[in-house]
Amino acid sequence: MDYDRAIEKEFESGQCQNYQTAPLESLREHGYREGCWHIYLSRKYDDTVPYTFEAYKRNNSAWDREQYLFALVIGVAGTAMASGLVYFLGWLVGWVVTGFH
Repeated sequence: MDYDRAIEKEFESGQCQNYQTAPLESLREHGYREGCWHIYLSRKYDDTVPYTFEAYKRNNSAWDREQYLFALVIGVAGTAMASGLVYFLGWLVGWVVTGFH
């Protein structure tokens, strides 16, 4: 959330217009949290020109969605594997208890 506030301030300041419209290759990379660092860093991962706060939020939301879906897939796969293992162990115990029939 701190990053969102910082990049929003850069967009609102008006001092980073060049960092929103110029080709990324022609821009100087500022140091950490210096100048238009947040916009520059975000543009490395988004080709939108002119780069706006709305474009940043759209790209950020898409990334969040991808991370959520990835975690969901991992959770479903883990649950399926654990359920399969529990089922197999239950079957094995039942088979041993009934005398290998």
